[in-house]
Amino acid sequence: MKSYSGKRLTLNGSSKLFSVALMAGVLAVSPLSAELSTGKNGISLQQNSAQAAGLADIALLEDQGLRADYNSTTGVLTLDIDGEVLLNVGALNEQYYNFQLPEAFQEILALPNFQDAAQIEYEQRLLLGLIPVNSGTISGDDLEVDPSTGLVSGSSFEALNVSVASTLSAELVIDLNALGEDLPVSDSGELEFFGAVTSSPLVDVFVLTDEGAQASLYNLENTDLSVGTVTDQDTVVEGIKKQGSATEIRVFNGDEEIGSGTVDSDANSPYSVEIPQQQAGTVLTVQAYSSSGDPEGEALEVTVSDVTAPETPDVDGVTDRDTSVTGTGEPGTEVTVTKEDEVIGSGTVDGSGNFEVDIPEQPGGTELGVFLTDDAGLTSEAVVITVEDTIAPDAPDVDDVEEGDTEVTGSGEPGAEVIVTTPDGSYTGEVDEDGNFAVEIPEQEAGTDITVVLEDEDGNASDETVMTVEDVTAPDAPVLDQVTNKSTSVSGTGEAGSTVVIWAGSEELARGEAGSDGAFTLPIDAQDGGTVLTAIAIDNAGNESDEATTTVVKVDAEVTDRIAGSDRYLTAIAISQQGWDASDTVVLATSRNFPDALAGGPLAFQEDAPILLTRPDRLGIETEKEIERLGAEKVILLGSTGAISANVEAELRSMDLTIDRIGGDTRFETATLIAEELESDSAVVANGLNFPDVLSASPYAAKNGVPILLTREDRLPAETEQALDDYSSTHVIGETGVVSEDVFNELPDPTRYGGETRYETGAEIATRLMTGTERAYIATGRDFPDALTGSVLAAKNDSPILLVRPDEIPQATDKLLPNYDDFTIFGGTGAVSDKVKDLLDEELED
Repeated sequence: MKSYSGKRLTLNGSSKLFSVALMAGVLAVSPLSAELSTGKNGISLQQNSAQAAGLADIALLEDQGLRADYNSTTGVLTLDIDGEVLLNVGALNEQYYNFQLPEAFQEILALPNFQDAAQIEYEQRLLLGLIPVNSGTISGDDLEVDPSTGLVSGSSFEALNVSVASTLSAELVIDLNALGEDLPVSDSGELEFFGAVTSSPLVDVFVLTDEGAQASLYNLENTDLSVGTVTDQDTVVEGIKKQGSATEIRVFNGDEEIGSGTVDSDANSPYSVEIPQQQAGTVLTVQAYSSSGDPEGEALEVTVSDVTAPETPDVDGVTDRDTSVTGTGEPGTEVTVTKEDEVIGSGTVDGSGNFEVDIPEQPGGTELGVFLTDDAGLTSEAVVITVEDTIAPDAPDVDDVEEGDTEVTGSGEPGAEVIVTTPDGSYTGEVDEDGNFAVEIPEQEAGTDITVVLEDEDGNASDETVMTVEDVTAPDAPVLDQVTNKSTSVSGTGEAGSTVVIWAGSEELARGEAGSDGAFTLPIDAQDGGTVLTAIAIDNAGNESDEATTTVVKVDAEVTDRIAGSDRYLTAIAISQQGWDASDTVVLATSRNFPDALAGGPLAFQEDAPILLTRPDRLGIETEKEIERLGAEKVILLGSTGAISANVEAELRSMDLTIDRIGGDTRFETATLIAEELESDSAVVANGLNFPDVLSASPYAAKNGVPILLTREDRLPAETEQALDDYSSTHVIGETGVVSEDVFNELPDPTRYGGETRYETGAEIATRLMTGTERAYIATGRDFPDALTGSVLAAKNDSPILLVRPDEIPQATDKLLPNYDDFTIFGGTGAVSDKVKDLLDEELED
């Protein structure tokens, strides 16, 4: 038979009979006695049953409950079933009242006079049970009794009124005293009864044990006291003092008295004792006491029933990455986690009130129910939590974007927001249900980076996909400068950063990159006049321009120019006149010593000023006239008064010129003071006691604003060493015989340029620190003034200074001559002879 979780209570080794009712999952236990059959807490309470398929098909009542009660004084057993009449039963004229008794009643039901000692009374009422409309009694032979199944049933034939609030009850009354029987005792201590009211006879009586209403009686005995049910919500213990003359009832929780109350000294006197609320499962002891304060009779124990459902659990958030549900709740209760009415995990709240229940990972947005169930089967309200979506979408797949496109397309997680970011703003769209998207954007330039991110409805963002707008527009055809039969390079302009390719017929002559300004110069072998050269530009995306062509022009042989005066002062003036129509500033250096002047080349280029020479003690009329021709307003003197005297400075001031003097106690200090006027991360370091190496480096240094610092061969002067703290790299001019390895190793990130001779060093500088190739300036390597004053002009024309001997061209220099289209000599024939000029002319004719 079906068994609910009743409790067998043993008091001092003896058993008493209790009635039990289960209502909405709440177990109530009450002592059975004639006097308490209608007392507090309901000595006989009812069990609400679930109506399942078999019984539900023929059930007449909903929410039907069964009450079991036994009066030990009269020996009458009563089973009372009631409920509300279902509104969908229609106008039925026949009702069946079914009661199933436990196996312990088998012999009693088989007694021949049982039908004389039993009857079923029924009644229907309307308006909340206030108005009786149908009633009757079924007894004698009208009762159907089956001892083998324990079924006692009867039927009535009266039309039911199915109005709203119609109730129906039926009561089976068995007079055991009339049968000469006591209430049977079961081996388990529990007597289970089942019942139902139906519209037709039961085919299978055991449907009652599965789906009918249920009630129980328990076998307990105490001749002195009885006690009603005590629940964890009660604050009163009630019962009957059956016998004796006790006048006080005390209630104990263990050894602690928690309440007392008076009782009449007569037998069968009810009592009521106020107590604090007790926890379910607590065992209370009830004891009667005499007027003298002594215990009287046998004590009675009662266990506090659990009728309080657990409080709703506190549940922590659950994400789509979690494999457990955690939270807090009533210790010892069972935790159940459900999804769509399916249990996906369960566990137990530990003694500290915490729980962790393993579950499978759940998708974001899934609703989970979490509830607690205590030992009495009482269930808390369910907490519904929504699984948080924390998993970001995968990065989107984005189609190529070309210049001219006005939308970005691709695929990604359906429903996600698409965020497209360009340099001019952000644009949004949504991935459709097929996983595709298209977001409108303004046209973007080639090379622009576009980022695309997906964001789901919970704000989780994907990794970004970066697309670079493809260049699909070919560059313009390059523009070529004139090329002659003497040209060893092709120059022109094209798209900045593009690769320019030059052909002669099918032969590729040169390939190189156009600079940031679009200019290019590509070396080629000299071509015969009339040769057609073809050029194209290829951008970084591989787009090719249209072809540009030019025809090589055949030109007459050129001759070498010479810029010279009758002395060094006039040569400096001639160079000034060649390079400057006017200048606000003039740099003036001594003609007697080279270091101050050599370090001044980069400063003169920065000021766009020529370098003129002066004698230490007087200016010279020619130099004065050149300053006036230039319209200069300021003169920068290089060196202290030991290099350019105060007399010279006074002459200049008398010309209403502003004078700036840059000079130190030594040539090394003067160089560092000049360097302070320039802004550069690198510096040229050269021997301050030897001029030729610096002559070759001066145009490069001037053109690039790189200061020239001076050193001794074997050690760094203190002034130079301190100045080098401001630079991250150095160009070291000359081999170890000019600047030693020890000095080299003290310099910041040094690179050495040098050969065995001053001419090889000059060739090394011209090759590695390249300038333009249209023209090379030629100067003697035996003296400094001509190359010194010419260094700024060479820098202005992006040309090197190549060193020669007065009457011959050294091999190192000669090897470089084919690289240049024209030559200009600084100085007269005393510095560079006509023999050298003739050799240069021959080179131009080849």
